[in-house]
Amino acid sequence: MLGFMALFLGFYVQKTANTQGPVPEDRLDANIEDGDSEIGFFAPWSWWPFFLGAFAALAFASLAIGWWLMFIAFPLALVALIGFVFEHSRGQFAH
Repeated sequence: MLGFMALFLGFYVQKTANTQGPVPEDRLDANIEDGDSEIGFFAPWSWWPFFLGAFAALAFASLAIGWWLMFIAFPLALVALIGFVFEHSRGQFAH
């Protein structure tokens, strides 16, 4: 089963590499500016990812610690998730 999954993964990587073709990162004579400059949208001032990760970790840890902790962690994680999703929908950085 493990060998089958390794073959499956190798096939996917090879097929993707053949479809994509050579990328600037693979060329020896490439410069940094030859690569894609757009990486994605990033909000460096946001605290929501930190709180979401902390409360989600607390919620999952509550499975081992005690179920009573889930009643505290889950609502806080839900608030952090909503804040993370809608942080650019209102306030100074609204789109």
